[in-house]
Amino acid sequence: MDCTCKTGSTKEIKVEGDSGADPIWCSRCGCNLDLEELPISDALKDELSSWSLKYGEWIDWETEQFLPNGVQLEEVFNESGVLLTMQLIKELGDRYIVQYVASNYRVLSERDTENEMVQRLDDYLPRHKHDFERVTKLNNLDRNELLPLLPSLMEWMQDINWPIAREVAQLLLTYPKDIIHLIKIVLTINDEPWKYWCLEYLVKEMPDDLRADFKDDLLCIAKRPTESEKDEDLDELAIEILSTLA
Repeated sequence: MDCTCKTGSTKEIKVEGDSGADPIWCSRCGCNLDLEELPISDALKDELSSWSLKYGEWIDWETEQFLPNGVQLEEVFNESGVLLTMQLIKELGDRYIVQYVASNYRVLSERDTENEMVQRLDDYLPRHKHDFERVTKLNNLDRNELLPLLPSLMEWMQDINWPIAREVAQLLLTYPKDIIHLIKIVLTINDEPWKYWCLEYLVKEMPDDLRADFKDDLLCIAKRPTESEKDEDLDELAIEILSTLA
């Protein structure tokens, strides 16, 4: 997409809400990009556009203070943004590098921004499969800081044999409710090994009540597996997990 980088275009984009702007930006130069130019479905474009219009609903702009339920509204906005980013990653495939930048009005309003710079969230993401240092940093983040990184962290579940993958899995399991929808999205993708590792290392390790949220997904795999799902023994794994449900 065209931007103001020296190359004139970018393959690195971010999803970020802001007033009066499309929610897609160049990750490098910060240029606001035209949502209509993205090669994604019209349905997703509409969802992203509708989501961006909700930006700032938690703020009284006259006083620049949170509304009574503002913290909750901002959290809901960020949770929706994470899910939309995951869907965007799915539709774009490997054509773009995509990240989500959360609204952090609460964080900014609670910090002395003259003395403390807000750390860019993408600085915490692992750079390679041996990046244990970054995983350690991630474990020190609170939920609001980690939430926008969850879609990118889910990508490290594509191969559990990567050195940091099991540690990332343990990190994801500290926020089991927040990764349910992300796992469900993975289960719709034609990447059977990724599905297998998510079921084996995430779903199986969840509390009973949360694991039950996957009952319909597991029944579909167990009763009507595709040939590729059979080849990866996903049907057998689904049956195993279903046997643990009440």
